[in-house]
Amino acid sequence: MRDVLNLPQARTGPAPHLSAPSAHGWSFWRVLECRTAGFPAAAVLGFADPDCAAAADALVRARSDALDAWNGVRAGVKARIKALLDDVRHDPSASARHQQLQQEILALRADAKAIDRRQFSEAFCARTPLQTVQALRAAEAGRQLAAARYDASVATAQQRSRDCASAFARTPRFAEAVTWQNPLAAHSAVALLAAPSSDGAGATRLRRSEQLVAMYAQRYCTKNDTIGFFGPVGWATLGDQPEPIRFHCEPHLLARRSVYFEDWAIQALAARLSARPALRRWCTPRRMPYLRLEGVTLHLQTGAATRLSQEQAAVLGACDGQLTAAGIAAALTANPFLDFDSADEVYAIMEELAASQRLAWGFAVCASDAWPERHLRTQLQAITDDAQRLPAVAALDALEAARAALAAAAGDARAVARASEQLGEVFEQVCGLPSNRRAGETYGARTLAYEDCQRAMSVQLGTQLSAPLQAALDPVLASARWFCYQLAQGFGLAFEAIFDRLARAAGALDFTAFWADAQVLFFGNAAFDASAIQAQLWARWEAILAAPAGATCIQHDSAAVMGAIGAAFDVPHCGWRAACHQSPDVMIAAADVDAVTRGDYRFVLGELHLGLNTLMNHSAVNQFDEPWRLLAMLRADRGAPRIMPCLSRAGTQQPIRVQTVLEPGVDVELCFSHDARPLDPASALDIGELVVQRVQGGAALVVQTRDGARSFDLLDVFGELLSGFAADKFRLLAPASYRPRIAIDRLVVQRQAWRFSCAELPFVACKGSAAAFLEARSWRLERQLPRWVFVKTPWEQKPFYLDFDSPLYVWMLARQVRNAQDGGVDPTTLIGMSEMLPAHSEAWLPDADGHTYTSELRIVAIHADDANAFTHRAGMP
Repeated sequence: MRDVLNLPQARTGPAPHLSAPSAHGWSFWRVLECRTAGFPAAAVLGFADPDCAAAADALVRARSDALDAWNGVRAGVKARIKALLDDVRHDPSASARHQQLQQEILALRADAKAIDRRQFSEAFCARTPLQTVQALRAAEAGRQLAAARYDASVATAQQRSRDCASAFARTPRFAEAVTWQNPLAAHSAVALLAAPSSDGAGATRLRRSEQLVAMYAQRYCTKNDTIGFFGPVGWATLGDQPEPIRFHCEPHLLARRSVYFEDWAIQALAARLSARPALRRWCTPRRMPYLRLEGVTLHLQTGAATRLSQEQAAVLGACDGQLTAAGIAAALTANPFLDFDSADEVYAIMEELAASQRLAWGFAVCASDAWPERHLRTQLQAITDDAQRLPAVAALDALEAARAALAAAAGDARAVARASEQLGEVFEQVCGLPSNRRAGETYGARTLAYEDCQRAMSVQLGTQLSAPLQAALDPVLASARWFCYQLAQGFGLAFEAIFDRLARAAGALDFTAFWADAQVLFFGNAAFDASAIQAQLWARWEAILAAPAGATCIQHDSAAVMGAIGAAFDVPHCGWRAACHQSPDVMIAAADVDAVTRGDYRFVLGELHLGLNTLMNHSAVNQFDEPWRLLAMLRADRGAPRIMPCLSRAGTQQPIRVQTVLEPGVDVELCFSHDARPLDPASALDIGELVVQRVQGGAALVVQTRDGARSFDLLDVFGELLSGFAADKFRLLAPASYRPRIAIDRLVVQRQAWRFSCAELPFVACKGSAAAFLEARSWRLERQLPRWVFVKTPWEQKPFYLDFDSPLYVWMLARQVRNAQDGGVDPTTLIGMSEMLPAHSEAWLPDADGHTYTSELRIVAIHADDANAFTHRAGMP
């Protein structure tokens, strides 16, 4: 595949929104998202009991000592039996000595059985040296004492864990957090543990409630998930001051709280209102985007064509998603060249076309709109018949009033519960549907509304901190850019193959036909196979970061690493326009802000999101004080509008908060599906109106409107899909049974990590939590694992925090793995464990009371050669 990039002249200096470039051309956006947990990191330590862990370790050692002692004696007995058997073979069977040997062998075998049963029989003690018997008795006494102490400590630990869960449940902020996420859990499990006395509750209910609280606690305390006040969005900036950090936090945790509807809730109301025949004339019908109307010929997505009547063609051609049905009817009935005697005749044709999936006729809920209710209200207020408008607007008013009541309840768990229930009742009343969906999904947009919050703090990072971070990230970013380039080449070849197969000798191909084959590259089991690119990435990094056998911690110098990076990862450009941005998540590991100021810190690389700008989702942009600035920064880097796909909501299943923010009037929305409703219909394009064709003597594939007025490089048309496909593909090194910690300068690029099969976790099979904890402690000591790890299983989307000093968290992991196996997961299935880094003692971000929180910096990086680089592509507008 050709290189389609023509690089512009290099900038004379960085744009104002970018940091000074590193020695190798990488700059950071000066605005960084600081994702934080909403609860102090140390709060989750209450589920652990170091004394119980020490008692378990003591019992493990005592058992081992006793076993060694017994096995030593047993080995001696077995050796004696073997020697006697050898004597028997050389002695006549009739001799008196033979019989004596046989009797001695029988006695020794009896001793062996006593040893196996750990019994001090009289005969055994008589035949065993006194010193040996005393040593065995001492070892057994030590084991029994350690077991008794462990049993007592387990009881204490279990009560401590229960008390910790109850303390969480009684914390108003925790109860409120769970209420926002899962009102049913808050009403049952949290309320049960928060009660002054739960003695009357069944043991099973208490255990389940405790585990549920512990599950939420580990999420709220140890993870940087952006959600609600228990994962508020903070912001940081890169400044030019030399000192490493300037930090300030307000007395209150939050600067603002905002409650939004999930778009499915407003879509449900829109659908309910659209079903009322009397309202349909005020809806804005829109031709399906994959159809093309040419005169009276309708071209279908299958490639077939059908002939319409002149009136059908006129109606379908007028349905642009902007005019109401009444407006269309008025225009068509006024047209003397059409055979329409009344508006009802126009509506009848619209009904036919809607029934045959030729057009979507209903109130529109636009894609990627954080405030879908606003656009719906605009449509409803345009209804000129008071008798129809007022009830419709009243239904939306009721929903918005219930949402406002929920927002006003924020800060009071019980009030939030009541308001959430009331919102559900109003929704079910006006929409006729259940108020919850997709139970158990991690990103399912299950509830009607969600809250996003901004943390009340300011962080400014100086050059003494940002410069070394840039230097350490340079080689990693270079490899990410290489990956995107290789991915673009691979997709480009796949696109070429599709075009050549479908277009054959023709120079052009309907985009709908092309998309029918191309979409499988992005979704499902037949998606593009990037494993070869990943394997190359891993192999090249393995060669650069070669780890000595047995090493647990490896340090590299960034300058030395960069010396090898050029040969391994040099590419001419980033591959496609959206891939100009690479977004690493970086954590600062330090005891506190003062430690950062002193230079006593290190960085830890989290995820690196390939070819994606992670600040462009609603949860980030809507919590930034000046959203327009972020969009202006994006435009400055890209140099051209984005081409944003409008796909089916059912297909993407993404909640609004993680969807990409659109800029109406700037971005070009490309409508693919039956339910695609663009934010800006005037500038949107339908896939049915596009063709794919070769230009530049056949060297390049472009997508053009049929009139040739607009032209886009094919890779840029699919650029956002490519970025979504690539985003989670980066991993520095291949998974392995063990990976040592690897750092480049101050940046840890690889945490210590392990992989085990489910069958290798002996504590999973234990019947009770005490036995499981003891087995887990023994297993951990044998494998020299740290106290805190994160566990990643194939059947869960999110990692799970594990404290090996916590009987409860160990038991929860054991149950999770056992339940997975009971559900059909193969025992050979691998699960991963990685060290918790930063550790609890390295959570530097404080609140006004001095409690510290986990946090990460979400960085947007761009190479100087990629800023505006694609503006000069041949064929681009």
